[in-house]
Amino acid sequence: MTVQPERTCNIYRCSLKEGMYLYLDHNSILDDLPDALKKKIGQPELSMTLAITADTKLANAKAAAILDAIETQGFYLQIPINPIDYMQEVNKANHFLSKESI
Repeated sequence: MTVQPERTCNIYRCSLKEGMYLYLDHNSILDDLPDALKKKIGQPELSMTLAITADTKLANAKAAAILDAIETQGFYLQIPINPIDYMQEVNKANHFLSKESI
């Protein structure tokens, strides 16, 4: 499947979970989303509109994954990172770094 080189996306903040964001093509309509997704995200609030390419650097998502998901399923749902999992990854990285300095 060929992904567009650039796609303008509307990014919505989801009201039911802090840190959850929904990415849609700017031409997509929220009413067309599956009912199960609508229940999961609550009331979406437009956060920003952004032109995304596969090389776009984003804080908590990979641009290529966003573009692929929008192309294949019509949306990308960014789920917040579990703080415990995140801290375990930080601890692993710190442990590795401390061994390198020896």
